[in-house]
Amino acid sequence: MAAFDIEASSSSSGSFTYDVFLNFRGEETRNNFTGFLHNAMKREGINVFIDSEGLWGGEEIKSALLQAIKQSKISIPVFSEGYADSKWCLMELVEIVRCHTSNGQKILPIFLDVDPRDVRNQKGSFEESFQKHNGKFDAQTIKSWREALSVVGGLSGYHLKQVNMNQPELVKLVVDWALSELSSNCLAEVKNPIGCEIDDLGLENGDMGVQFI
Repeated sequence: MAAFDIEASSSSSGSFTYDVFLNFRGEETRNNFTGFLHNAMKREGINVFIDSEGLWGGEEIKSALLQAIKQSKISIPVFSEGYADSKWCLMELVEIVRCHTSNGQKILPIFLDVDPRDVRNQKGSFEESFQKHNGKFDAQTIKSWREALSVVGGLSGYHLKQVNMNQPELVKLVVDWALSELSSNCLAEVKNPIGCEIDDLGLENGDMGVQFI
């Protein structure tokens, strides 16, 4: 794991408002994969934060986004070709890694039209994005963005190529994983978990697709 010398989140690991936080480039995936995933999660009763629904008038956007990440059990970054063009995506990802490091928040990266190695090493379209950022943002900010990408790009996740570019199939895999993870958390947190049902999804803990070394 890359050295991550930014300040850890101070949120309490025992208090959550959301099950899942979706981190994504809106103009690229809101009307396809991320939109499909959001709707599928809602149908399954998963309380998911997506920025178009979770922000309210008069509330400062950055503060609201960071607070939503802290109050989520799981974060799902959706990496697309232009993801790193967005300072908002990168800012959110830094907070996601803070919560992962300090509170053990689960992260499931999704790689759409990008290679995990490009995310991890900031190559390809990610290298092009950082060339645009150089000179616009201070060195420490850019360093924190690169470190967050290196951390999350090295985690186990799903790649669209695994399912022959079939987005609905990938959506199902992600929803099933989230349901399994949330059910496991429910058992861990409740001493006598009466009424907490677990779907037999056939997924072992940590078995969530390809492993990136």
